[in-house]
Amino acid sequence: MSRISSRKFDRPLRVELRASRHLLLVSLGLYLAAALACWWAPASAALLAVLVVHFAYLYCSHIHPCLPTAICALSWDAVRGWRIRQARGDWLGAEPMLPVFVTRRLVVVRFRTGRCGYRTLLVVAQRCAADDFRRLRVCLIQSSHGDRNRAKIPGV
Repeated sequence: MSRISSRKFDRPLRVELRASRHLLLVSLGLYLAAALACWWAPASAALLAVLVVHFAYLYCSHIHPCLPTAICALSWDAVRGWRIRQARGDWLGAEPMLPVFVTRRLVVVRFRTGRCGYRTLLVVAQRCAADDFRRLRVCLIQSSHGDRNRAKIPGV
């Protein structure tokens, strides 16, 4: 890797998350399929109620963040590390927890905020700019490896 490209990811990263239409459509399809499967179950009313409540929580926390504790933005820099901004506007220091799920179009990560606080972040590629999403994936992969010697990691 050239010296210029390796420094490109050392720049501070700030990602503002938008609402995701793709995530809404996929989750609606999955929840409707689960609702149809619950229709034939013996306790269908209770299971359908749980599905509706869970979809409402998913929508308000990840698809269109409107809960006060939903993550609306995140940032990383070499000095302060990872920080997340909640919908109520406050920034929290955060530390990504392993395992971090990073693919070409999806990132799922849990952040530890404080001693007992946890926040989950689900980011599909359409929730932010393409360059920000690529840099987010690289920063998460690099921070999940930490300061370990990569020569000692099996399979690398």
